[in-house]
Amino acid sequence: MLSAVGDENPTKALAGAVETTRRLCGSDASRYCNWLRLARPWPGADAFFARLKDETSAGQVVDHMGALYFGMIFCMLGFAASFEPSGLKGPDLLIERDGACATVEVTRRRPMSQGSPRLGVSGLPEDLMLSAYGDPTRDIDRAFEKVKGKFPQAVGPSAIIALWNSDEGLEDLEMAEAIAAMRDDPDLPAGLEFVAFASDWARAGRFVRCFAVADGPQPHIASWIDGLEDITSPAFGDWLHASIDGLSASG
Repeated sequence: MLSAVGDENPTKALAGAVETTRRLCGSDASRYCNWLRLARPWPGADAFFARLKDETSAGQVVDHMGALYFGMIFCMLGFAASFEPSGLKGPDLLIERDGACATVEVTRRRPMSQGSPRLGVSGLPEDLMLSAYGDPTRDIDRAFEKVKGKFPQAVGPSAIIALWNSDEGLEDLEMAEAIAAMRDDPDLPAGLEFVAFASDWARAGRFVRCFAVADGPQPHIASWIDGLEDITSPAFGDWLHASIDGLSASG
């Protein structure tokens, strides 16, 4: 099974991806570069790094990090991970454990721009009056469309769509509502097992939420869901630090 720890001879592609990440990602660059090094042993890594190297904005680079983020989460649970098992237009990852495998298509919900504030009847900006409540209908619709947009990449007998959420306006409850509505969608991929949802912040110690798209998942899929939802942010942080320390020790 693949380790999450990289080797001591980074390829030219990795070096280029690291350089681009350092140039564009500011204070987050060090963290992301460690993620890149951790993914070095995964099959398909060089092609992934080569594409990242050519990106021209921080947002594009961080979008790529979603595949690393979820790949590391699965590695923590003992899975082997590889990039793009069916090529560039297919799913981002293939994960495997104990003879069972699934494809994983990853997408990132970027922080949403608020635009210019609108004045409410009180004369105060509406975003100040409504910030505590948000706009659940809007967020549910956006979550639905974000996930549905990845249906073409949810291929294979077992598929997962993973959403890395960087928008504080999108909560677990809105995501749950979106997936509930999705269960009756005629375009729902036959092999889609569940949608994994992880935010940049933890809610009450919860790190990953999983939403099954059908009742009664297979036992091994149910165990994957349980394992993902049992992960806490501190536990993932400890695993990540130990893996990075392993890189330093090896190189």
